[in-house]
Amino acid sequence: MKAVRLYGPNDLRVEDVELAPLKADEVRVKVEAAGICGSDLHIFSGRLDAKSAGLPEKAIMGHEFSGVISHIGADVSGLHVGDSVAVHPQIFCGKCYYCRKGQFIFCREWTALGYRYPGGFAEYVNVRASNIRIKPSNLSFEEVALLDPLTCGLHGVHRANVAPSDIVALIGCGPIGLATLTCAKAVGAKRIYAIDFIDERLKLAKDMGADECINAKKEDPVARVKSFTQNEGADVVLEAVGGSADTIPLSMTLARSGGKVVYLGWFTEPKPVDLRLAQQKEVQLIPSWVWGFWNGTDEFEISLDMLSTGKVNVKKMVTHRFPLEDITKALEVIYRKGDGVVKVILNP
Repeated sequence: MKAVRLYGPNDLRVEDVELAPLKADEVRVKVEAAGICGSDLHIFSGRLDAKSAGLPEKAIMGHEFSGVISHIGADVSGLHVGDSVAVHPQIFCGKCYYCRKGQFIFCREWTALGYRYPGGFAEYVNVRASNIRIKPSNLSFEEVALLDPLTCGLHGVHRANVAPSDIVALIGCGPIGLATLTCAKAVGAKRIYAIDFIDERLKLAKDMGADECINAKKEDPVARVKSFTQNEGADVVLEAVGGSADTIPLSMTLARSGGKVVYLGWFTEPKPVDLRLAQQKEVQLIPSWVWGFWNGTDEFEISLDMLSTGKVNVKKMVTHRFPLEDITKALEVIYRKGDGVVKVILNP
């Protein structure tokens, strides 16, 4: 089969790869859609070391994907060849203290498809049957491939306990930011102010439910948000940039006294935090990392239900599509941040 393999920073190669034999508890998925995640970009570029992220040599990445079952393992029941499926990418022991609490992201054996195990940047992937979810017929392969970023956004909204009375400021309107926006809208946030540098992304944020959009290159986002909030600031600030961005001071300044700041962006380097300011304002600083269980239910299942019932919408996030062999071209578009790019889908 064709697959993209990571040889080193900025060294991705499309190669013929032999599929591993199918285990008894696995199914083989023919990939129909695979999203390129921001964390993938950090690893591709070398800003995040692949080895420290748990990737083997010549890794096949891609943890956001969906497809059709082509083969069934001997011990698998309830699934059939031809089933259209979404894939829960996280892998964990299911037995340890954290797994029993539904906090499987802290499991010592935690990993994901596309990290320690081959992922969706390939024509086929072997997946544990327990990680398979049937795709609702009213959803496309692209939509369910975006369940991972959608659920990351939902987890941040849950961590903040966003309520209908809350005014929300969103920093960053990339895929995670827009996924978080649609989730905050779904739980009834009173108003949402979206902040970014790119007008096309702000337009998309407006289309997805933001009440006001602020280009931080053209105007002061703190002054704008305070002008809407009687000079107080936002009840909840959702930071969805991460990387090497210096967004922490902005996030804490945007929050009202007694407010909350949730950090969804994946930072690739240590960042200073002004704890004196946090203490004076009694701002709650809330890190948000992937997802887990919420009130006894896997947040991936909650996202799938919200998507299938129309409570959230991710269709507009997909701006570009490329065949698998054109992954280098796809990355060039993403890095350039031109052509209104937000979410890029690969079609093996």
